[in-house]
This record gives sequence, C-alpha cells and structure tokens, in this order.
Amino acid sequence: MRVISGKAKGMKLYGGTDSQITRPLTDRAKEALFNILGDRVFDSNFLDLFAGTGAVGVEALSRGAKSVTFVENTASVISFINKNLEKTRLSDCAHVIKSDVFRFIKGYPEKFDIIFAGPPQYKGLYKKTIHALDNNPQLIAPDGLIVLQCDPTEEEPFDLNNLTLLESRNYGNVLLTFVKKNKE
Repeated sequence: MRVISGKAKGMKLYGGTDSQITRPLTDRAKEALFNILGDRVFDSNFLDLFAGTGAVGVEALSRGAKSVTFVENTASVISFINKNLEKTRLSDCAHVIKSDVFRFIKGYPEKFDIIFAGPPQYKGLYKKTIHALDNNPQLIAPDGLIVLQCDPTEEEPFDLNNLTLLESRNYGNVLLTFVKKNKE
C-alpha cells in the first residue's frame, strides 16, 4: 500500500495485516478512483468514512485536498491513520475522529465536497451507509460527490430520495459506486 501521486508520491503506508479489521483499497482501484475524481480533489473538503488505515484520505491530502476528516471507530486502526499522516507529513490538514460512522453522519455540521465510504464487507453496511447519507444530505456540499466501495457480491439495488446514482465501476474485487446530491 503506497501513495500513488502528489506530495507524498511513492511513500509506503502502514497497514493492518488482519483483513477482518481493515480492507485497504487496492492500488489499482485507488488509482482509478483518483483518476476519475481528477481536479475535483484539489482544494476540497474530503471525508473518509470507515477510514481504516487512512490510505484514501492520505492520497487525497497528497493530491491537494484542503482538508480530510477521517472517521474510524476502532482505536487500534486509528493508530495506523495517525502513523500514516505523520510519515507523509500531511497531518496539518487532517482531522481524525473516533466515532461510529452513523452517529457522525447524523450530527456533523460541516459540508464535504467528496465523501468516500468503504464500510466493512459482508455486514450489510454498504446499503445502510448510502441510506444514512441519503437521509442526511446536509453533510454533502451542493456539487458534492459520494463514492462507496464494496465487494461486487455485496451490490444490491437501493432507492434514494436526496441523492442520485451516477454509475458503478468494477475493479476486480472492488466495486466503486458514484452518487451525487440532488439539486436543491
């Protein structure tokens, strides 16, 4: 696991060895994700939900995000985020929050330009996460974008009220689903 581009390009990141706790995005899928996001990342307020090792948020900071908020509930995993921010010297623009993601979504007052969510696999959290975001659109900036990561076998249809499904893209065992906020 490494930073692909930007200020910290090429730096190897710390990560867990227990795939039950973390599921880092593969370099191939992460590179595709950031190629799709393109210039949208620069100067953005970026939210990394179920942050795990923080690899996605660190990549966003390396590519010029104004700030990244990492939300993770597992204390042992948060140590990886902090180590990766320290190693890459990107901690000045980072906020690491230990919280249940669903509690965070309901109560956080800031708006984000990009929200990335990679919930733990096979626990029914993919659909629960998109519904929580759909029910709390105040978290998403007017032109904001949400990206959800899951295993392709977890994909299931969902109905949305405040968000619109744009597309899904498959990268091996990673499915990235892109959703935008409806115009107000």
